[in-house]
Amino acid sequence: MQPTGLEVVSVSKTFGAFKALDEVSLTLKPGELVSILGPSGCGKSTLLRVIAGLEDPDSGRIRIGDQEMNAITPKNRGVAFVFQSYALYPHLTSYENIAAPLVMRELSALDRLPVVGKWLGSARARHTSIAARVQGVAELLKIEPYLGRRPAQLSGGQRQRIALGRALIREPKLFLLDEPFANLDASLRNHTRAELSTLQKRLGTTTVFVTHDQIEAMALSDRIAVMFAGKIRQVGTPDDLYRNPADLDVARFLSQPYLNTLAARIVVTGRALVSGQHVVLDDALEPGSTGVIGFRPEHCELSLQKKAGALAVTVERLEHAGAEAHVFVKLNETSEACVVRIPSGMMGSWTPGSTAWLTINSSEGWYFPRAAQRRADAVPLFSASA
Repeated sequence: MQPTGLEVVSVSKTFGAFKALDEVSLTLKPGELVSILGPSGCGKSTLLRVIAGLEDPDSGRIRIGDQEMNAITPKNRGVAFVFQSYALYPHLTSYENIAAPLVMRELSALDRLPVVGKWLGSARARHTSIAARVQGVAELLKIEPYLGRRPAQLSGGQRQRIALGRALIREPKLFLLDEPFANLDASLRNHTRAELSTLQKRLGTTTVFVTHDQIEAMALSDRIAVMFAGKIRQVGTPDDLYRNPADLDVARFLSQPYLNTLAARIVVTGRALVSGQHVVLDDALEPGSTGVIGFRPEHCELSLQKKAGALAVTVERLEHAGAEAHVFVKLNETSEACVVRIPSGMMGSWTPGSTAWLTINSSEGWYFPRAAQRRADAVPLFSASA
């Protein structure tokens, strides 16, 4: 099937007094995988359900390809929805779960009778065709050994692949995936994520992937739409968002587990006053304004010797994280907390209670004025190759 695009135009949805979606607009190119990333309750799943037709928008339009979908029933939208809970029929085998969409679409009630239906002349060819397509999907997902098992006999990863198989067999115009890996353990989640990425690129099906996990979104997506409180704050490639967050919420969400933020006042262009010290910062473009500077633990360093623009800090504690470690410090002047990432082999260089000097990489920090939105002309300072 030829890939088709998706267009969401100014969609709003309320539940009582709660505004789940607030003038949401988003466009997907044919064959693109876009993740909707945001915290729980931000409206991600509601947006997916509106696209699928499971919820009606209060206002706005949904287009799939060149067809407007607002008046089209869910079953006629050409959309396949994979739920977080898998939503498999517990009394059916994996084969029957995968075949279910085709059975309901292509066979009459008489044709679906367990024994007689398969031998009716009018239905025999359709049963054979369905069996061949189930086998093809099973081979694609490497789930042939599980076709005779019921969901209770499968692991979480196997159930997830059965749910994907049921979606694939419909040959949809659009995949909608609602946190499909949430119930898997970390190693299985990474493995299944890689499988899904390979499969989506091979099939070329336009895909909307909902997640609250920024690592998952970064790994899978052509583009990411970051969502808070029913609004899409920023859309871009994973690299765009990582390097150029539009506001403090986006920066925090894409800097897990830590983003350092320090109160700042811009003295002159390119220089911020932080904790009584003038700090060079390429992103400081609004002289006279106050706000915060944000920077990740990997974009600063500790030293025993004072350097120009360094901030005096006290080491509070250290946290081992495998190949790396985190040093937790407090600024001596203001008691604001920061985290610095170091190689774990250097943990012995720092002792809780000792004084050190914190230097922020001038090209890797961002300035957020009180309004929280960065100026548009700050973005070009961070190139894709930086």
